[in-house]
Amino acid sequence: MIPFSPDIYLGVVAQMNALLWPAQLVAILLAFGVIYLSVRPNFRIERLPALYLSLVWLGVGTVYYGLHFTPLNWAAWLGTGFFVLQGLLFLWFGVARNRLRLRFKGDAPSWIGLGLLIAATAGYPLLGLATGTGVAAIPIVGIDPGPTVLFTWGHLLLTAEKTYRLMLPIPFAVAWISAVAGWLIGLPADIVLIPAVFTALIVIVTLKRCVSRYA
Repeated sequence: MIPFSPDIYLGVVAQMNALLWPAQLVAILLAFGVIYLSVRPNFRIERLPALYLSLVWLGVGTVYYGLHFTPLNWAAWLGTGFFVLQGLLFLWFGVARNRLRLRFKGDAPSWIGLGLLIAATAGYPLLGLATGTGVAAIPIVGIDPGPTVLFTWGHLLLTAEKTYRLMLPIPFAVAWISAVAGWLIGLPADIVLIPAVFTALIVIVTLKRCVSRYA
């Protein structure tokens, strides 16, 4: 069971959003920049989308989980660990090795990936408002785990190369944890992660294929 009520959860998120403002606007603008680079790649800055995801995973892990939710539940430290580790993976594979370049190819993985990027950036906040989250606690990509993990799956579907298996377990686990927590708290927006992530995983495994090499 979740050791706090929906009102307490939304109150903590609202407090965090107030402290971070206007970082939400920056996160959304950068997300739209990543979407643009997925369809109009620029070879001189092709590492930036992976750098963006590295920074937002590190940020969600330290700020959302580490600073705001660990006082409510010790298990939030697991979220911190997951997000920090995934941020470091994006930093290694995407920035240092430049193996996560975005390329829209017009195939099924690309279209689904682009749809997930847009859904995470624009659809998630609208769904949160429609289901009663409220403006103060609206879920924003790069700030909250739900839209961030959905955006991540969109990115993985749009990578030019085959997908590294090591990049998949944490976003899959976080999606499940966020969906279950959303169901228990009574926030249906996060529940959409389950069908979206299952679709993305199936497409990656069957159409994009996976590799296990590290270089």
